[in-house]
Amino acid sequence: MCGSYHNYKPLKAEGETKPRATGTRKSKAAASIESLLDSSRPAKPYSMSGNFSAGDLINHPSFGLGAVELTRPPNKMDVIFREGKKTLVHNMRDE
Repeated sequence: MCGSYHNYKPLKAEGETKPRATGTRKSKAAASIESLLDSSRPAKPYSMSGNFSAGDLINHPSFGLGAVELTRPPNKMDVIFREGKKTLVHNMRDE
C-alpha cells in the first residue's frame, strides 16, 4: 500500500480487537433517570393545555412517567422519560 489517506479503513492486524466498553456509563445514567422518576412524588397528568415547570413529574398517556427538565418559551418543554428525552408542548390554551 502507498501509505497515503484513502476513504477505506485499513486492514486490522490479526488478533487486534477493539476495546470493549464496561457499561458503567449506561448504568449510572439509568440510575440518575430512575432517581428523577421517583414515583413517590405526585405526578401531574400531561395535557397540552396544562402549565408545567422544570422539576415537575408528569404522567404521559403514551410515554409514561417523565420529569420536566427544561421549559422553553413560549410553550415547549424537554421531558426525560425512561426511553429518552422528548420535546412536548404545554400551555396551549384557546383564547
